[in-house]
Amino acid sequence: MWWRVVAPAAGVMAASLAWGALWPRSRWFGPVRWQGEVEGEPRRIGLLFECPGNGDCAIEVLRGLDRADAPAAFAVDLSAAVETPELLRRMHGAGHLLVNAGPVFAPANLFAGYPAWRRMIDQTEDAIHDVIGRRPLLFAPPHAIKSPVMLREAAWGGHGLVVRARGQHLQLPRSWDTARLRRAPAAGIVALRADQPRTIEQLPSLLDAWRGRGRWITRLDVLLNVPPYRRGVEPTL
Repeated sequence: MWWRVVAPAAGVMAASLAWGALWPRSRWFGPVRWQGEVEGEPRRIGLLFECPGNGDCAIEVLRGLDRADAPAAFAVDLSAAVETPELLRRMHGAGHLLVNAGPVFAPANLFAGYPAWRRMIDQTEDAIHDVIGRRPLLFAPPHAIKSPVMLREAAWGGHGLVVRARGQHLQLPRSWDTARLRRAPAAGIVALRADQPRTIEQLPSLLDAWRGRGRWITRLDVLLNVPPYRRGVEPTL
């Protein structure tokens, strides 16, 4: 019967699409980057903080980074760019990198067409520019969930596409999650949530553990050896 052929093929296709969308490092839909490319310095970690919309938590994260003298990047979606401009200025003023994260994540966005994704990415870039006067050249898919349309439109706009090599698992007990994160990759992006109290508790011990293992904490643009913003004169804010 025809369904004996079609059903397995449909299952394989569905699994492939799910893997391409949900596995951060999959390149099924297009090229993404999560590893360092600075020759002779292979033990670098770049911190990427996702979801900075919770201002109180994000401010505590910034204080922790300042105390540890650790640079980082923050993936900023459209809502955060519009609703928390002072927080973004504080991040930028402290020397951290702002990364375009497109729209606020919604499952329906994965099925949006090319014009919609072009508009959402551009709106976020414009909103970040309105706050700090710079246009990010890096794009982080919301929640590290990708679609082929999203990646094509981001790449078409000249954005480098970045995803995590390792990230938090909020479903795990904090002690288990911390122990897992301490085993840092040799070189790559580690993603944490800037809107979670857990991150405030984890951050000091993680930074100490990584540095104790000889890892260098560096900004994403240095880790990947790419320009962080479009060319232009940065205003005095």
